[in-house]
Amino acid sequence: MQHFFILGKTPDLSIVELREMFIKKTSKPGASWRRPGESVLIVDSQKEFDHEAIIKRLGGTVKVGKIVKQLNRLQEIEPQVITQLILNHVSLEKKIYFGFSPEGGTDPKFCSASYRSEGVFKKLGLAVKKGLKDKGISSRFVTSKDKSLSSVVVQKNKLVSPRGIELVFIFDREQVFIGQTLAVQDFKDYSFRDYARPSRDLRVGMLPPKLAKMMINITGLNFDKVILDPFCGGGTILQEALLMGYEQVIGGDINQNMLGGALNNLSWIKAKYNLLDLSRHYQLYRSDASKLSQVVPHGSVDGIVTEPHLGPPLTGKENAKQLVRVTSELSELYVGAFREFKKVLRKDGVVVMVWPVFISNHSRPSPKHPQAGRLSIDILPQVEKLGFESVLQKEQPDLAKTTDRGSIIYSRPDQWVAREIFKFRVKKS
Repeated sequence: MQHFFILGKTPDLSIVELREMFIKKTSKPGASWRRPGESVLIVDSQKEFDHEAIIKRLGGTVKVGKIVKQLNRLQEIEPQVITQLILNHVSLEKKIYFGFSPEGGTDPKFCSASYRSEGVFKKLGLAVKKGLKDKGISSRFVTSKDKSLSSVVVQKNKLVSPRGIELVFIFDREQVFIGQTLAVQDFKDYSFRDYARPSRDLRVGMLPPKLAKMMINITGLNFDKVILDPFCGGGTILQEALLMGYEQVIGGDINQNMLGGALNNLSWIKAKYNLLDLSRHYQLYRSDASKLSQVVPHGSVDGIVTEPHLGPPLTGKENAKQLVRVTSELSELYVGAFREFKKVLRKDGVVVMVWPVFISNHSRPSPKHPQAGRLSIDILPQVEKLGFESVLQKEQPDLAKTTDRGSIIYSRPDQWVAREIFKFRVKKS
């Protein structure tokens, strides 16, 4: 069985998460996987799985489905073929809904842009609609202003209901894989958990719940393992871990106001999601991360997932000297934290952590110069000396693309501080 995944805005990080949660656990030994485009992945699986459950578990995948047809030539995309495919997969009791999304096909040598253009699929959709009408079937062809349909459009227009279907056309060289979307990311619930929670402090930045979930999944830890966030802030990582089902989560912060906010947010989660026994699954403490081992027992933690203090809010007007000073202060904080991480982690412990990348308005990154104007935290040698190994690149030899530092950047074009995601393991002695 072949499954497809439409990845989020940071597709390489999505693939890392997928590998931990799905590919390495359920794919066949030596099974093939394809990445026909930047944001789409096709994977062979040993068996069927619950598409709703897998997308609920993942933070970085926006659609998931199964491949229902494979065409060996682009010219085989004909209205009658697609019409029959739709009829095979929807309930015909009432009016039906259908829509198309082209993906992949980034190699112009094998797949010209004309095959993936919006006009081609609009023409195809209208022809399919006419074919359905000729068969006495009422239908609605769902389109949007974007080339591909978003998860919002798919959900709101009943395309994952028994009466609807979204066909995803995945172009891979001279082949076309046609997939049926079976589940989409719950955009409403993520937005609710992010913006409706009672304690939000925009001055210190807010880790998006989706990213928090991705970072937790990237640890690869089972639900019975202990997860610690020593810079818990408003508790986003804690809330996501608890909602996922982790049995023991620990949060700490030096700022008492932040801890109060985390407690408020967790109490809110408990009430909104009817988690009656939530309180027995988490602990909160006030402590400086450089004194972590004074409050957390040695060798008691399986994984640390955290976004630490990323420095003061920036405007983009800071000069190089100012940014160097900030990175120096943060470097000292992080090295001190890793010294304590080593004490509280088990021998096979893992760390997934955000480091800031500061972007100067004097020189913005571009496709030709991705590092232009960027200033990173340069402490990898110190972290290695403390007994840690950076493993994100090592564990993704043929899937995701990482930076030269073995990290993945998570950012928006208008941000002055990007997030650099690292994964470390305690070195085997």
